[in-house]
This record gives sequence, structure tokens and C-alpha cells, in this order.
Amino acid sequence: MSEITSTDHKFDKKSLMAHWKGKKLTNKSTIERYIKDAKKAQSFCRDNNVNVSAYLKSAGDHLYVKVSEQGTAFWVFKYTFNKKRGESEIGRVDFITFAEAREKAFEKNKQLAAGLDPKIEKKKSKSGQFFTLNDLADHFFSKKTTKTLYKDIGRYNKHIRNALGEYPLTQISPTDIETQLETIKAKNIPTATNKVLSQLKQIFKLGIKLGVIPYSPAAEFDSHDAGGTERARKRTLNLDEVKLLYRAIDENIYQFQIINRHAISLLLMLGVRKMELLAAKWEEFDFENKVWMLSADRIKTEDDNDKEKKDFHIPLPQTSIDILLKLKAMSYSDYVFPARNRRTKEPHASESTLNAAIKKLFSLNQLSIPHFTVHDLRRTFSSLLASLKTPPHIKERSLNHAIKGSEGVYDQYDYFSERQSALLDLEYVLRDTIALRQ
Repeated sequence: MSEITSTDHKFDKKSLMAHWKGKKLTNKSTIERYIKDAKKAQSFCRDNNVNVSAYLKSAGDHLYVKVSEQGTAFWVFKYTFNKKRGESEIGRVDFITFAEAREKAFEKNKQLAAGLDPKIEKKKSKSGQFFTLNDLADHFFSKKTTKTLYKDIGRYNKHIRNALGEYPLTQISPTDIETQLETIKAKNIPTATNKVLSQLKQIFKLGIKLGVIPYSPAAEFDSHDAGGTERARKRTLNLDEVKLLYRAIDENIYQFQIINRHAISLLLMLGVRKMELLAAKWEEFDFENKVWMLSADRIKTEDDNDKEKKDFHIPLPQTSIDILLKLKAMSYSDYVFPARNRRTKEPHASESTLNAAIKKLFSLNQLSIPHFTVHDLRRTFSSLLASLKTPPHIKERSLNHAIKGSEGVYDQYDYFSERQSALLDLEYVLRDTIALRQ
């Protein structure tokens, strides 16, 4: 079955429905293609200032795939009961297989046949469906749609699932919470301890809301009980350290890998956030006009639901284009940096990829500079711009930071040409250093 392609002049809701008319969702492959096409249609509408709709497609026996306005795919059960239409959500396509969804739909069809409303039956069973902390946590994660979802699940699995997860919810005490926080603190990872505490508070809050538990055993704990107040990192690399970094990379290129070298170079030259780069798709880049068009839904902010977020257009210096074209020549994916482990749920490179590569350089005793992380490269980008006398507001906009205070409210100018000039100055400084040695 063909997909809607990027060469189609138009793929809005009407053309999506026409393309899939008469076609059925019969297996995992067709479901994935439908979801992909629905997201393309939503992207087209978004780009053309047309209202973005949620899309539904039947998978048989009242089971549907629903792609929300935000592009998240769910299994839903649609039915008619007492001459009224109803809809009961089964769960996210990411977490529930086609076979599992059909089994759940079968149970709901049995409820209909017995004269029961599936939606009401689901509500009735809810208070008794969460027995352990893991039960409640799994439900909590099934409702989340944030970009950090997989990282949040990983953190829970690492620190809580085996330690407290099988405890009955009504038997978890504040002492249990304190013991686990102390265990994590002993590993000297204060950031993780704070985030685990925050996560537990959110999970228990949901339990209270659903009437599963009367109170939260984590309610009285704060950052002082967890990792303490986190200090902002200040590490930046100066130009000499950047040169030493590239020398070490090139002397150990087979261990570090050329694709990681290209990623480091793009982060230093463009100042984007790590996952904005690693999750980038080729369709975002306009090489002819030398622009990377980063959509609002891919931009990380403190509030992922921030409705004020805007698309961000990043000027591309020629050196960055040259690197991207080299990556394009070896590409086999829609993603600039595709996943290298087939077992990962994400189709693009994971969040730990670059830090793991840097850590390996240090473990090989090949880097004679103080330790740094990938995020420190963004701070390095900012410092290098400052050293080139880039005006502060241009530097902040190059980082896609909002201009603070009342000035930011009234100053909505994008400063694209000024940012372009600043990145060209930075390119001149970095070009020889990041040039690939033959």
C-alpha cells in the first residue's frame, strides 16, 4: 500500500480520507502507515494555518485508531448504546499491541451484548484496578504525552519498579519513600533523586484523584530530603579545549564514530538542544535557502504545553550544510540521526548516545581536559558568541531563549539576519578546528 508522499501538492484531511477510503487496518504495518499519513496531513494543515483535526480509522469490530490533534495515536472503542454514541479509550498504540487492543475490544463487545455501557463499566472497575504502585504508575505513564515520556519511564524502571513497585498502594509508608530516596542519594546522583521524588508525587496525586489512596506517602518530602538544591552547571570549553577535543576524536574516530563527530560539530555551530538535533528529520531542512525549520512541537521549554511556543528558523552556515550533506549521503532513514539499536522504541538516536561517546573518550584516557557533557556544548556555543561581541539579545535569540521582561513582550522580531551574521562569525572561528582530517 502506498503512502501519501511529500511530493503530493496537498494532503489535508480530505485527501487523507480519500487516500485511505476502502482500505483496512489489518496489521501493524498498515496501522503504522496510517498514523504516519495522518501526521503528515496534520503537519500540512498546521503549515497552512488550517485547523488541525484528530483522525479516526476503523480497525474492525468497533476498534479504531485515533490520532489526536497533538499527533499521539490511541486505540479507542466506538459504539452506540441506548441510541447514543460513545467512545472508550483503550490506551496508546505505543504501549498496547494490535492483538491486545482487539482482545480488549472483544471484551467491550461482550459488555454491549450483555446490555452494559463499556464506558461506565470501565469507570466502575477503575477503583479496583490499581493494587500495586506499578499498576498506578503504568496508568500514569499511559496518560502522559510529553516528549520526555520514555526517559521518565526509564527513570521509574531503574529506581522504583523493582524496589517499591510491587508494594500494595495502601501499604506504602513515608518510611518506604525515605528509604528509597536515601538509596538513590547514596549513588551521588542528586538530579535523579529529585526527579524520582517529583515523579512519585505526581503518581500518588493521580491515585488520590482516582480515589485509590487516601493520601500521598511522598507529600511531606521536598528537595532537601532528596538530592538537595541542584546547582546550575557552569562548564564551558574554550577554543583550546575544543581543539583538544577534536584531536582526541580524530585519533579515536573508530571508537567515537564519524556520525557522532558530525553531531558534536552541528551542536557547536548551531547551539541547538541535543534532542532537537538527534530527533531531527530531513524534511525540516531547506538546503536551498540555508534554513533549518524547527517546528514548535519539537522545541523544549520548561512547559511542554506552552501554547506561546513558535516555530524557530535556524540559519545554516555553509560548513553545517556540508556536514548535513555528508550525513544525507549515508542516510537510510527519515531521521538525520537514526536509531542504531533496533530494540529502542524511538526511531532516532537516543538521548544517551553522545554522552556515552564522550564518556568513552575519557575512559580511554584520550582527553586531557576537565570532564564535560553534551549540554555544556550549548553553553560553549553561547560563550563563543559572547567572545565574538555578539549583542546579548542576538545571543539569546540564537539559543531560542525568549527575551526577558517587558522588552520580550513587545519585541517579537525574529532577528534572523542578525543571527545568521553571528553564526557566520562563529563558523569562521570553528571551521578549521572541526574540519575533518583526511
